[in-house]
Amino acid sequence: MSDGVIRHDGYRWLHPQPRLANCIYAAVVADTRTLHLAPEDRLNYFPATPFCTLSLFLDGASVIVDGNKRGAEASVLPRVVVAGPQSGPTISMNPGSVQVVSVGLFPEALQRLIGQDISELRGRILAADSVLPADLAEVCRKAADCSEAEMAFAMLQDGLSPLWQSLRPASPASFRLVGDWARALLHRAATSRSGRSLRQIERRMKRWTGQTHRELVVMGRTEAAFIDAYQRLARDREDWAQLAAGAGYSDQPHLVREVRRVTGFAPGQLRKRIKSEHAFWFYRLMGELY
Repeated sequence: MSDGVIRHDGYRWLHPQPRLANCIYAAVVADTRTLHLAPEDRLNYFPATPFCTLSLFLDGASVIVDGNKRGAEASVLPRVVVAGPQSGPTISMNPGSVQVVSVGLFPEALQRLIGQDISELRGRILAADSVLPADLAEVCRKAADCSEAEMAFAMLQDGLSPLWQSLRPASPASFRLVGDWARALLHRAATSRSGRSLRQIERRMKRWTGQTHRELVVMGRTEAAFIDAYQRLARDREDWAQLAAGAGYSDQPHLVREVRRVTGFAPGQLRKRIKSEHAFWFYRLMGELY
């Protein structure tokens, strides 16, 4: 978008049915079919994420452009893809207009659905057929044939629900904040009957989530800083030292290092680009979620 005006047209959150709330975190719709975008506006910047993602391309396509993502090296992604947890930021590019539903899945939920150690999916972006069981892959293919995002998300949930009901944990808890979710997982890992040593707890966490507890703490802390900064985004300047202290960082350089690790940018640079560049639409949408 070359005029510098920020619009939210075409981007929105979809929330899961209550019965799937401990399986699906949320879904994001990106629909640019009615937007007139400059080439630089067809880029999409995403931060590192502890969640897995199931993406359905109803229209258009996407290419990963920021490095050697195993399984998706600079090629057009399939219509239905599964991404594991991403320890660093990702940049994609849409060659033309796109309508895509990206469903964030709790990694321990996907682990139950596919019966696979999630650490094996870490940093990977793969065709859904190579990851999902045949019945769920078929549900996804049918959902991707829908003409509109809301219809596709509803069809996906209707097909996923009976599979999830037989696998879901006894606890119905769902979480909005990464920090709360990570603390609940740690408690569950620590109270498991299959072993409670520190090494066993850490192995369990990594099998469920693909990440160490320390890595989840980093993402939770960065999320807390982002929420604080987003709420004050209209200010001309930010007090980074104050924000660092409020989010639990040891000092301002600690904040800078971790924000750069998760997003690829120093806090001041990220703040400026969120305010001025269309390609950072996902960060603005994240702010609305909180």
